[in-house]
Amino acid sequence: MTSFFVLTYAVGEIVDGVILGFNFGFLLANHNTFRAGWLPPTHGHVPQKEVKGLPESKFYPRTFCAAISRRRQYMQGNKPLAGKKIAIMVASGFIEQHMTTVQKALIAAGAQTSIVSPEIGVANGWHDEGWGHNFFVDEKINDVLPSQFDLLLTPGGERSTQTLMRNAHSKRVLKGMLEAGKPVALTDDASTLLVDAEVAKGRSLCAPQSAAEKLQEAGASLVDAPLHIDGQLITLMQTEATEDFIKAIKGALGVEASPAEADTSEAAA
Repeated sequence: MTSFFVLTYAVGEIVDGVILGFNFGFLLANHNTFRAGWLPPTHGHVPQKEVKGLPESKFYPRTFCAAISRRRQYMQGNKPLAGKKIAIMVASGFIEQHMTTVQKALIAAGAQTSIVSPEIGVANGWHDEGWGHNFFVDEKINDVLPSQFDLLLTPGGERSTQTLMRNAHSKRVLKGMLEAGKPVALTDDASTLLVDAEVAKGRSLCAPQSAAEKLQEAGASLVDAPLHIDGQLITLMQTEATEDFIKAIKGALGVEASPAEADTSEAAA
């Protein structure tokens, strides 16, 4: 019995690390079910008809590993953004709802999000007509490299946008992401950062009327839509389109949308 636990622990460390550790008790308690019911005849490890004939008192490592592999594939299927790193670039005064709603959806899909900011310690969101919650800053914008992340998300907000416009590193990160061909998602007036980063020319986007003149003078084309996708640039104008905005971000990160989601996104674009 001791060797049994040692073996399963070793398999856990090699196959699934911390994830397997959380599910270890479940697997031990149900390893007979895994042996008999989770392996199709063509799985390639131990044929199902042989597995069903094994005495319940014995443990077979290959069968156990196959069960772990199946469970791991199932878990990864529910986390399509696992391994993706997303930078959320903000300064105090950003539109809180534009960040939190999107952040929660991306984390639920398995993405790792990091708040990057020129602020020290915390960045204060703006909620409705006043200050909202404080959010811990994960990385100083000065230390951020575009190569660290798969996507950049920047919520709008007049105070936040003004601060980011004055920060050379904010502009460096935004420009670096676009020039590297990585997706950039902007909401509301955060689109004006494209002008200061000198990457607005030739792009089409949706933006508030207050930013229209500045963007057009820089060579950008404005689209009258709540959401617009132009290559790797995704812009959101209306909070009501946030769900489609999230779908567009997932799509830019390689997650295929269902037929219904695809139709919705195309209509929004």
